[in-house]
Amino acid sequence: MTTPGAEGERPPVLLFTGVDGSGKTTLLKQTGGALNQKTPWAFVDCAEYSPTDLPEFLTEIKVQLSRHCRGFGRLRFPRLELGLAVTKEKVDFTSQKQAFRQLSELVENQIRHRPKAVEEILDGIVGDMVGEVFTAQTTLPAKLLRAPTERLVTAVASRALSSPSVLRREQSWYGHRDQRLPYPPIDELAQLNRWAHTPQRLRQRDKRLVEALLADVRVAFDRGRSARSRRYNCVILLDNAHTDLGRAVLEHLQKLRRHFQTAGLAAEPLLVVASSRKPLPGDALEQHPLPEFTDAETDWLASHLPEEADPRLPKLIQLLTGGYPAAAALLVNTACRQSPAAEGGIGALLTAEVDDDAVATATVEDRLCHNLVEALLKQPEHRPFPDEALEPLTTCAAARTQEEAEWLAARYSDSGLVDPDLLWQSGLWDEERATAAHALLRRLLLRRLARRGAGQWDWETVQRGLRDRCREDGDVAGELYYALAGGELPEAARRLTEYLPGNGIAQTWLSLLLSVAEAPRMAPDTAPSTPFERQIELTRSMAGESPPHLVQVARVVAGLWLANDRCTGPERADLHREIALDYRRIAVHGDQPVELHNQADRHDELARYWS
Repeated sequence: MTTPGAEGERPPVLLFTGVDGSGKTTLLKQTGGALNQKTPWAFVDCAEYSPTDLPEFLTEIKVQLSRHCRGFGRLRFPRLELGLAVTKEKVDFTSQKQAFRQLSELVENQIRHRPKAVEEILDGIVGDMVGEVFTAQTTLPAKLLRAPTERLVTAVASRALSSPSVLRREQSWYGHRDQRLPYPPIDELAQLNRWAHTPQRLRQRDKRLVEALLADVRVAFDRGRSARSRRYNCVILLDNAHTDLGRAVLEHLQKLRRHFQTAGLAAEPLLVVASSRKPLPGDALEQHPLPEFTDAETDWLASHLPEEADPRLPKLIQLLTGGYPAAAALLVNTACRQSPAAEGGIGALLTAEVDDDAVATATVEDRLCHNLVEALLKQPEHRPFPDEALEPLTTCAAARTQEEAEWLAARYSDSGLVDPDLLWQSGLWDEERATAAHALLRRLLLRRLARRGAGQWDWETVQRGLRDRCREDGDVAGELYYALAGGELPEAARRLTEYLPGNGIAQTWLSLLLSVAEAPRMAPDTAPSTPFERQIELTRSMAGESPPHLVQVARVVAGLWLANDRCTGPERADLHREIALDYRRIAVHGDQPVELHNQADRHDELARYWS
């Protein structure tokens, strides 16, 4: 945020990207709080303005940057104010003489009201100056002479700044614009007025007003107290810059700065920090995707959990949410407010009730699902996701890939409400676009599918249909994935045991195993037994089958299946120890035993992590 050096380099626009709920707005607001009384700054939400509202948008920036700041006083924006005044009222150009008389009146009215505005701006600046002078130059109590001295200095300075020569300087800027242009200022202001009231010319109006704002900032930091306080730039924080107005502002800013650089103008001491749902085009944008929370950050967020909560609960929250900030914060806040939910683990947290104006009785899971749909599935022109398409999308969530989701949408009549374009827009199956928020939404949709009653599109029917399709296509990994999702653990274990020597499959046995074990579970959230005990229960029926290592393969499959379930409880240490033990037992039967031993070591580490 330090000001530009003599070389005139302009700082890039910092653009922080992420889906709704990733912490963009919080980041900008906390940045503003940290800048308070250190440098002039403004925070504006671009989503609150329509594409034609740039004058109102710039007015809000001007008002906030004009707030009194120690060391800077109040910044002045006479060029921008003149431009705003000229564009407010439409001038009738039918008669050129009458038009220029009307335009001159607009300019004179702006000038006539300047003395009072100047006094308001000087208020505070003079106060700081007087305090400094009396502290340094006299032993008398400053408060005795401070008030009359402030009035005297303000009156003198106001008269000086309100003189015609000073005020005309802002008008003349519209003729030369700091580039020695030869245009008559009144003609340029007339053109600005025509642009403002011609819908096809609003972009020219907006560009000129942004240019006036930049010129005012440049002048404000080039003289007076601001010139002495050149440690920091002033800062503009733009939230939701992906909106039409936000994109237009950034485009004008980048074009003007490139032009200024070419013209040799001094760099304006301004840092723009913006947020966006997605990356935006522009060479002058320094883009930073906001990362998900790390384990340590989620642990810090949960530092005030009730004593009754399991100390491993933050790890479960991190595992479920993938570090998606909005979801992690909601789960932690629920755990802090509702001790019974905190004691019950992830399942209890998701089913805990929350206050929701839109729904009479809503759970945390309902709130999360609603917020994620709003954040991720917005349609073109910012239209909300259609409610009637949620159930078909829930059916499609069972699919591993976009292609399989489209197959489901075509197979089931109601799923026709979800067309291929909508499925692609969701990003649920796009590895390049998918975030922790996308993964969490798919998990919640799968839980929704699991709660459906028996019928045409219930859990077992959907998983069985996808399994059969993969079998017909010769997709072994998909066939076993959906078989396991449908509860066919013995079948999946037997087939994986057959492939263990590395025969008959196009991929390594370990990669096949890991992809199959990613299958979702339909099991309830809570059970009286520990995860390790459930692993043993799931595989007990295969204990006497041949070959002897079948049950060990089955325990690995069941263990990974349980470990991958984000709602499995925190007592996972024994589960991972058993997985590690069985990996080592079956390694002798595989064609790549080193890989299996490495996996065993990894699960030993996970056992220590969950201890």
